Amino acid sequence: MPLVTVPVAVMLALRFLKLLAVAGLFAGTLGAFMPAALEDRQRAGYAVAGPAFGATWVLGLMTSFAGGVSLFAPWILASAALSMFSINVVLWSIGKEGRRSTGAAALALSTLAGCVALMVWKPA
Repeated sequence: MPLVTVPVAVMLALRFLKLLAVAGLFAGTLGAFMPAALEDRQRAGYAVAGPAFGATWVLGLMTSFAGGVSLFAPWILASAALSMFSINVVLWSIGKEGRRSTGAAALALSTLAGCVALMVWKPA
């Protein structure tokens, strides 16, 4: 049972904005590994992935609150842990030259994909 009643249009707007934030997080994560120059990777990580991560969390909290979903739901806790791990892999990788690797990129992207899967299917 939702704590507040939110109009459908507001809920749809929150979901749409959350989807854009997740897309930005994926784009920033890709940008943190694809370019050859460290400065370009850092720009993508710090200017795209970082703010998109924050927007994803804020919009996720707003969507959960508006939908009456407990923040202690297992899928939310798992998604929060995976996204936190993913952004830390990104930030570690762009922190110093020589840290970028295919394994780190795969780890960052696969944990983000896991977050999206949890958000879509919402397992109990």
